[in-house]
Amino acid sequence: MYLNTYGQSGKHPFVSMAFHDDRSDTLAQARRTAFQNLIRYMVRLRNEGHMDDQAFDALVRQAAASYSGAEISERIEKVLVSKISSGRLRELLQ
Repeated sequence: MYLNTYGQSGKHPFVSMAFHDDRSDTLAQARRTAFQNLIRYMVRLRNEGHMDDQAFDALVRQAAASYSGAEISERIEKVLVSKISSGRLRELLQ
């Protein structure tokens, strides 16, 4: 049984805490807040004349790609961890 094998928390000991719902929600919120703050800072730099439009566009695209990539990776990892935990991954790979 899962709880007997892995303790009362029910969390697999080899699965990073980042994949558990309570922790990953906190990380997702922190990542979202950091992204928003970065965009605000870049807008301020552009408005103050420290950055031209071309540099601003390139940096916003890079920041958005990084943020999107992290979000997608986290979602894929959550699905894989849930499949590993439930044993369905083994069934899918056979």
